[in-house]
Amino acid sequence: MSETAVLERIETLSRTVRQLETRVEELETHEDLRDLEKAITENGSQPLVPWDQAKALLDLD
Repeated sequence: MSETAVLERIETLSRTVRQLETRVEELETHEDLRDLEKAITENGSQPLVPWDQAKALLDLD
């Protein structure tokens, strides 16, 4: 295989990897949205927790 062919193959593989990375990120985003929608459905009738209280509960101060 010539050097040019090898470089073209590497470029093709790099493009494919970038596309796959993008697709995985999209799938993760969709999964996150499904999780969020599920949490909203399960907890929708409960009162909201003020941010300051949530930070304290999660020890984020």
